Amino acid sequence: MKFTPPAGDHSPAGVFDAATSGNAVNQVQFTYNDFGQSIQTFQEHDGTVNTGTTPSVQRGYANGSTNTVRPLSLTYPNGRELTYGYGTTNEINDALSRIGSIIDDDFSLTHLVDYEFLGLAGVIQQTSPQPNLRYTLAGVSNDPDTGDIYTGLDRFGRVKDSRWYNTSTNADLSRIQYGYDRASNRIWRKNPVATANSAEYDWLYTYDGLQRLKTANRGTLNNTQTALTSTAFKQDWNLDPTGNWEGFKQSDNGSTWSMEQERTANPVNEITDITNTVGSAWADPAYNAVGNMTTIPKPKQMDEAYTATYDAWNRLVKLEEEVSSTLETVAEYQYDARNFRVVVKNYDSGVLDETTHAYFTDGWQNIEERTDSSSTLSQHHIWGLRYIDDCLLRDRTTTTTLDERLYALQDANWNVTTIVDEAGEVQERFEYDPYGEVQQLDLIFSSSANTNKWIVAYGGSHYDLHTKIYDSRYRCLHFKLGKWTRRDPLRYVDGLSLYERVNQLNTIDPYGLDVLTVDQWWDEWSENLLPWDTLSQWQNKNFQLVKTSIPKGHFINTAQAGCIGVTFCMLGFPGYTLNPSGFELRDGFLPDLQHCYRDPEQARLRMKDMNETKECCKGFGTNIYGTRTEARLIAIVWNNGTPGGAREIAINEKNGKFSLNGKKTWNAILSRPPASAGDYFNFDFFYFNPDDALWYHANNGFGNVNPMVVLRKNDKEFKEKIKSYEDNKRFNEIAYCAVCQAEWGDANANKSK
Repeated sequence: MKFTPPAGDHSPAGVFDAATSGNAVNQVQFTYNDFGQSIQTFQEHDGTVNTGTTPSVQRGYANGSTNTVRPLSLTYPNGRELTYGYGTTNEINDALSRIGSIIDDDFSLTHLVDYEFLGLAGVIQQTSPQPNLRYTLAGVSNDPDTGDIYTGLDRFGRVKDSRWYNTSTNADLSRIQYGYDRASNRIWRKNPVATANSAEYDWLYTYDGLQRLKTANRGTLNNTQTALTSTAFKQDWNLDPTGNWEGFKQSDNGSTWSMEQERTANPVNEITDITNTVGSAWADPAYNAVGNMTTIPKPKQMDEAYTATYDAWNRLVKLEEEVSSTLETVAEYQYDARNFRVVVKNYDSGVLDETTHAYFTDGWQNIEERTDSSSTLSQHHIWGLRYIDDCLLRDRTTTTTLDERLYALQDANWNVTTIVDEAGEVQERFEYDPYGEVQQLDLIFSSSANTNKWIVAYGGSHYDLHTKIYDSRYRCLHFKLGKWTRRDPLRYVDGLSLYERVNQLNTIDPYGLDVLTVDQWWDEWSENLLPWDTLSQWQNKNFQLVKTSIPKGHFINTAQAGCIGVTFCMLGFPGYTLNPSGFELRDGFLPDLQHCYRDPEQARLRMKDMNETKECCKGFGTNIYGTRTEARLIAIVWNNGTPGGAREIAINEKNGKFSLNGKKTWNAILSRPPASAGDYFNFDFFYFNPDDALWYHANNGFGNVNPMVVLRKNDKEFKEKIKSYEDNKRFNEIAYCAVCQAEWGDANANKSK
């Protein structure tokens, strides 16, 4: 249940220099409005908050007088205000309270970005008018393979063509194309802009039997993307069962190995030895008793190492290096009570060189930095709405305050590939190996220095220019080792290794905790997204409940763009059943509406009972892949199957429980064909994994969906009809269900179970 704080100021959260007494190191204080929305966050980096002088981040919201409390503005600590545009009154963005533009407070009220959508929230195109810059997944004519205009997506909704171009000249500024295997692994990555400049920055990938990256070769792809016509660089991995690198080879010229390496790891996946049989020796990492890497090989000089110090919460607070048998400080880090890294001190030859103060949104986005004294403004970041690390632009102080503006162009993995200035001219390019080692390049892909001091890089993570280590919020990533520098705080939630950067080409990990598929941004980011306002009672009652009940590790691909998938073992039906796509389902897999209620409190009580009595899924306790389940609460909207048709569910008015109506059976419902001209589509287990049995679906027209789910053909109709869902003609009932839910598995590997 979501906690809504009362309006007004609240007790600040602080960090002190002693456990039971002492001085405040820093402090954060929050202010809320009457709707429980955080409207101001004071962030004091030296002592306690003074609301008259402490920098703060402010958020403005509508006051509810017109049935909306949607976000209106974001104010930076220096007073800069971004406003959110919803378009013309009563048009689709306004009616949905969907942000269509981010607008600056400069003299021209510059639109920093304008969005166009596919479905409820899937951005299909974004435009920044100032530099004539556009990102698009759409074309001007239908794709010959998919038959629609969304040429950037394949038939399964995966990104196949991520294009940034100049709207004035139509010239590509950055364009990355992808190919996939049947397991949705990316098997090639093509860079047409590099090829046009005679640069070899295409990639060809292979995987082992556990879908882990085996080889990565860079060069120029042939016309069928099956091989490289020339190879400029290559890497090869030999992995143990838990993902540790037992062997690693790299060729810097694409032919002879410049490095051959063997590694050993202990039972908790800590590297204990690195031996190079070809190439220079590397320093061996070392760890403390709780698994923090205390000896960290320097990414820029791997035969040397940093000595790392951590605090009681396993956060990196200091790096030192040995110079003439003496340890000299390299960097120091300070965190606030939210775990945000708010102060960075960089040293040169052991002497303090620069202090950076960072100020964040409540969603952990760095929006303002000040150098040395906390009043000297050095840079602003403007973040978009597509993802937590969706970097629109950076304004930086060079000769005068914030006089330089650079826009960021990111690929489908959120790697920043190119930065352009206000005129749309390319200033720098970036290319990465699979684990994030970056090359700085110029317009024509020749090597260059990072003169722009750009720090948003691999996967959108913060690239520390001083230490060359990535800061991914909860953990730091060492790209040379291909490892995190501390154990996963969530333990084994996304794999068998506590340090492995899992499936890096096909997943993202913005917090350093739990990987998501590249296309699964909504599942994670929706928790930190600027709050959606109510469109109707349906969105109020269900959307928040559904989106907060979904496990972060669940598999979703872009075929469900705008969808939220819920994986669970359903209850009560014996025997084996073949669903329409041919997957054989285990005993107890079909839905049992006896665990669905009109009253969410009844469902919560049922959920509590399911957890306490451990009778989840009739004693199975796992999904069809053997993954442990737990009881959760979800909300669904049940439709008639056809507009105005007979109900397919009956409701017991005495206890509020749901059941199938009359002679309806699940087989009949699941096999009912889609209505080609109707408003509703039926679930046929079309998607990749068969344990996806219930969907909340946005109105984007992708695929087929369960009869439990409403799908409107277009936004206008959706907006009109959803307001009258209680008339039982287009919509029936809201059902709150206690379900057993588990993480996803490999459908192809397990479908015979």
